[in-house]
Amino acid sequence: MRTHVVLRHFGIVLLIISFLLIMSAITALLFPSDNSFVPLAVSGLSALVSGLLPVLLTKSVDKIQAKEGYTIVLCAWITAWLFGALPFMIYGGEFSFINALFESMSGFTTTGASILNDIESQPPGLQLWRISSAWIGGIGVVLLITLAIPDDRNGQVILVSSETSSLAREYFKGANVAL
Repeated sequence: MRTHVVLRHFGIVLLIISFLLIMSAITALLFPSDNSFVPLAVSGLSALVSGLLPVLLTKSVDKIQAKEGYTIVLCAWITAWLFGALPFMIYGGEFSFINALFESMSGFTTTGASILNDIESQPPGLQLWRISSAWIGGIGVVLLITLAIPDDRNGQVILVSSETSSLAREYFKGANVAL
């Protein structure tokens, strides 16, 4: 397995997350009573730097192997959960490490569960981040990565099939869709 391929895609995931964190931080700036700007900005910049390094320091490849695809999917989810929890942990309040990680996992897996008693009482910037993580989860972190692999149909199929359940594969097989 080529680790530079996994690292490059790990970086791409972080860049997508950093963009949404920075958008949430900008939203926090627009509301004078929103005190979530610093946690969101610090998290966004951390994800940006952590994502730029592997993207800039590793070269792009034409094809990825199945083992690399599965590793990319695993790394994408773990990365999303950890960096997604960072703004909650920095913000504090009801968010201990476990609560922040739960809130992040809930967003990226689109379960809708929350540790918060009153979600609407959270600042608008953090609310946008919660919504953004659920949006990414709804689309699928790995499907966003496939957008970054422009002409590698084989690599896209490996990543999408890594993300797709066997039940969905059987359904789509009957509909003549390649997964």
